[in-house]
Amino acid sequence: MKHVCLCQILILLLVGATALASTLQVQVRSTPLREMPSFLSGVIMEIHYGQPVEVLAVQKDWQRVQVLGTRTIGWVHGSALTDRKIELASGDALSGRVSADELALAGKGFSPEVEAAFRAENQTLDYQALDRMEKIKIRPEESAFFLEVGGIEPRGGVK
Repeated sequence: MKHVCLCQILILLLVGATALASTLQVQVRSTPLREMPSFLSGVIMEIHYGQPVEVLAVQKDWQRVQVLGTRTIGWVHGSALTDRKIELASGDALSGRVSADELALAGKGFSPEVEAAFRAENQTLDYQALDRMEKIKIRPEESAFFLEVGGIEPRGGVK
């Protein structure tokens, strides 16, 4: 009985280690690789659509990853990653024809044609406010200042 229980524990540990040591890819246009598992944490670098990463650890919705081909390690929110294989065409097959945004959307099955069809079916929706919001970029220093002035102390990230 002890041997069976010990074997089951070993199998569970091996399965867990294998699950963590998986390779995922970035499924959004770009995402920050952060120092800590928090949206308010410092940014190490930006990683881009299709970039493969190896998962080293998981903490709730965050994954500690190493960018493949580098020694760079940091945290990425799980929503920016996928286990689906993303294949990018090489060379000039995409040159001048497709924007980075279109490429990211196409990787998710969302193309300009799909957007056009959706807009045609939903003509009463106003996208101007959304388009303006997508253009807003907030620097990490601005976020830190906002938190400091507001007396907000985020949990789970650097202060």
